[in-house]
Amino acid sequence: MKYLSFIISLILITNSCSESKPVDYGEILLNDLIIPWEIEIGPDEELWFTHQFRKLSKLNLTNQKVTSIEIIDTIIPSPNKNYSFGMTFHPDFKNTPWVYLSFLYQKENDPTTGLLSVKIYEYDAKKNTVTYKKTILKDVGQIGNWNAGGRIKTSKNYLFVNASNETVLHVPFKDSNLSGSILRYDLDGSIPQDNPIANSPKYTSGHRNPQGLVVLSDTEIYTSEHGPSTDDEFNKIESGKNYGWPMVHGYCDTERETAYCDTLKSTFPIKSWTPTIAVSSLDFYKGNNEDFKNTFWVTTLKEGDLRMLRIKDNKLIEEKIFLNEKYGRLRDLTIDKEGNIYISTANNVPSENQGYPKPNKDESIQYDVIVKFTPDMIDITM
Repeated sequence: MKYLSFIISLILITNSCSESKPVDYGEILLNDLIIPWEIEIGPDEELWFTHQFRKLSKLNLTNQKVTSIEIIDTIIPSPNKNYSFGMTFHPDFKNTPWVYLSFLYQKENDPTTGLLSVKIYEYDAKKNTVTYKKTILKDVGQIGNWNAGGRIKTSKNYLFVNASNETVLHVPFKDSNLSGSILRYDLDGSIPQDNPIANSPKYTSGHRNPQGLVVLSDTEIYTSEHGPSTDDEFNKIESGKNYGWPMVHGYCDTERETAYCDTLKSTFPIKSWTPTIAVSSLDFYKGNNEDFKNTFWVTTLKEGDLRMLRIKDNKLIEEKIFLNEKYGRLRDLTIDKEGNIYISTANNVPSENQGYPKPNKDESIQYDVIVKFTPDMIDITM
């Protein structure tokens, strides 16, 4: 009887352990990367990504093969002073195989200043090359600042560009200055006739450092952007509006800000985070998981987490946090049509010129990776 009780207890323990599933923190698709800054599911259903020091690659999600894509462009600074940033595709890629790329590069004779450019390239699938066609934007930035925005996306008819202005007061409010703006171009790089300012790509102003961008249609655009020590923002972008920076941070809720709000007619964010979490990317869920339909997702650098945002009537009604500090600093995400979420990290330091201290190697953090999460993994990573 004594032995029977022992066997029954052992069976119960074994069954209990088999029913308790280990926490799955995603599938690492690639590692040993240097800051994959932009990741996006391409028109060919492969995972395209830019990484630092002017590199472009794509990953076949079926056979896991990585293909390097040569950037053919003679009008560039030294690769060690020229970093790959944003990437997007022409909406009719089959007939117009254009890839849009943004770059951050060092101002000549000034290692403290980064400038932003955006260019059009033509993709050759047989040669695995993108060849320079046209420069859309050049030399946008400000003294002593390497955070130039740089996220780019297309709609059916337009290209949108995030251009930041982190430090210079009053500059975003000058129509002639493109820093601190969301810019809108025709797909060929020309300026749309119905832009708010004639002969200017400036679509909105008053932005600090917008690094997330979602374009759901020609007119439905959202951004996430870094605040200083307060007021990271999640914004709905509307033509011609001013979003307040540098005089208004987030909502109009301080005595100093109220003096400017009416004069500037500042537009306030859907959500503001204080203290800041360093929101680094933004995407919209298009998958089949009913719990996540019509939600926005952001990654953060300071908190190292993934967040789901649900809005209604231009107001945030739900925020959920996943993956808290599991992979360190999270740089970008993209979501495929099946609802799989892909995330890239930013734990390496791209340049000593940018003033970041070299991080101590933390063996619990992957340096640097792209991770895949299937929809059923998300709930158990909270």
